[in-house]
Amino acid sequence: MTQPEHNKLQLFTAEELAKPPFSIASRSTIWRWVKVGAFPKPIKCGRFRKWLLYDIEQWLLEQRKQALQGE
Repeated sequence: MTQPEHNKLQLFTAEELAKPPFSIASRSTIWRWVKVGAFPKPIKCGRFRKWLLYDIEQWLLEQRKQALQGE
């Protein structure tokens, strides 16, 4: 079952992505990945930079695909 489209528009900060339920990496690692193009660029929301849930999901799916190909 897929998520409703409005859920994919949720926004998350690097701090939120570094904590459960995501726990992707530390904030500094996330920003390092952004700098080298290994992680999606955030969008600017006021004075904050945030990521769309959709972009994070797509990135995670790509990571999974690469991991499965490397087995």
